[in-house]
Amino acid sequence: MDFYGEIMKTKSSLLKVALSGFFIFSAGSAMAYEGSCTKPNVSGVSKDDMSCLSKNLVAVYGEDGSMVFDSKGKKIIPKNRYTYIFQETEGLIAVANERGSSFSGGYVDSKTGKEVIPLKYLSTGHNDVGLNSFNEGLVALQNQNNKYGFVNTSGKTVIPFNYDSAESFSEGLAVVSKGKYGFIDKTGKTVVPLNYDYANSFSEGLATVKKNGKWGAINKQGKVVVPLKFEGV
Repeated sequence: MDFYGEIMKTKSSLLKVALSGFFIFSAGSAMAYEGSCTKPNVSGVSKDDMSCLSKNLVAVYGEDGSMVFDSKGKKIIPKNRYTYIFQETEGLIAVANERGSSFSGGYVDSKTGKEVIPLKYLSTGHNDVGLNSFNEGLVALQNQNNKYGFVNTSGKTVIPFNYDSAESFSEGLAVVSKGKYGFIDKTGKTVVPLNYDYANSFSEGLATVKKNGKWGAINKQGKVVVPLKFEGV
């Protein structure tokens, strides 16, 4: 039986499968809003140029600067304030400035545009610039020392910046690494020891993990429920 068959045997409909056949575990990553939104009437701005940030927010991107408006046409973020305007999650919009090779990101209030989390964090984009989305009240960020930790929606550091990498929380646990990968809870307690070569976020009670070149899956107690014997997922 292949990896997917083992997963489905363990529990039906546990994981979502992408069209490519790879499993998707990206609950904590920076993800674009895919729903509809109310595009307001704004003088001098075409609705065709508006992109939905959330149900009640739109962004207008342009070479001469980007802006954000709410559904009533109120300007939340004026033009040229930020180099990048990313996603909105849990009431905060991820934004960043880039000067030469220097990237500094943070978050602003989605109703007022007021800076809530200072622009002092490095990009957490894996293949491009970006910042992680908030999930379950916390977000994984990278500081200027290239260490990852977790910040709440008020900007308070809840879990210290002690990790080499981290993803935002999913189902109460977050992937972190210090050379090896494992999982912590929201108090920072290690729930699944950092023993794996790679790990993906939990989805419907399971997470795929890799060790010694082989993939399998574990439950939230760290028990291996799909043997680590597969070449890929």
